[in-house]
Amino acid sequence: MLALILPANPLSVLYRGLLTDDTALRGTALEYLESVLPDRVRASLWPYLDLESRPVRTAADREEALDRLMRSHASIQLNLKRQEPS
Repeated sequence: MLALILPANPLSVLYRGLLTDDTALRGTALEYLESVLPDRVRASLWPYLDLESRPVRTAADREEALDRLMRSHASIQLNLKRQEPS
């Protein structure tokens, strides 16, 4: 459903960011998600996400959150590769 409203590349990075075990990278992904979702949708989705591991960060505007997310892409990829079973 999110693919209907979000650009494909940031959505892909967002999804991978949510899969990492790095709390800072997850926080960046969640920050972007928080910045793009309407309040009602976010309120419905948030209970299903592990927000305990989210670093405390003030909500950024959409462009700032997107910029941070996209700059994290390489780190997210490395983290996911490290998590893969050997």
